[in-house]
Amino acid sequence: MPSIDPDSLSPADRYRLLISAIVPRPIAWVTSLFPDGSVNAAPFSYFNGVSSTPPLVSVAVGHRGRIPEGVDRRKDTAINVARTGELVINLVPAEAGAAMVGSSAVSEVARNGLATVPSETLATPGLALARVRLECRVHTLLELPEARTTLVLARVLRL
Repeated sequence: MPSIDPDSLSPADRYRLLISAIVPRPIAWVTSLFPDGSVNAAPFSYFNGVSSTPPLVSVAVGHRGRIPEGVDRRKDTAINVARTGELVINLVPAEAGAAMVGSSAVSEVARNGLATVPSETLATPGLALARVRLECRVHTLLELPEARTTLVLARVLRL
C-alpha cells in the first residue's frame, strides 16, 4: 500500500484525498436558527458519529474564504450553533441534495419551499424529508484556525 505525506499535497489535493478515503461518506444537512427565527439548512460531508455513551456526533464546519480581514469567516451554521447551542442533523435522500446549494444569510429552506417539522427537544426544527433526524445540543465547539474550521461536537438528545 502506498504511503502519502499529506503535508506534501496542495490543500485541494489533500481535501480530495481525505474525502475519497473515508467511505461511505455520510452527508448531513444541518438545520440551525438565524437570529430572526428563520431556518438555515446546509450540507456537510465532514460529519460522523463519535461515541454512543454519551451519544456524540461531530460536524466540521469549514470557514468561508475570500472574506475581508476582520469579518467573521465562520459560516452561518457555526455562528447560529454557537449562539443557540443547538442543531438538528438531518439525513436525507441523496436526490434532494441539489436544493441545498445557496448563499449565506439566505434561508435555503424558505427559498426551496422545503417543509420543516418541529423538534421534540429543541427550538430548531428538522427537515420533513429527512429519513433520520438527530436533535442535538452543543457539547463542545472547537475552533481550528489552521484548518479554518469550527468543529462541533454535539450530544444527541433525540433521534
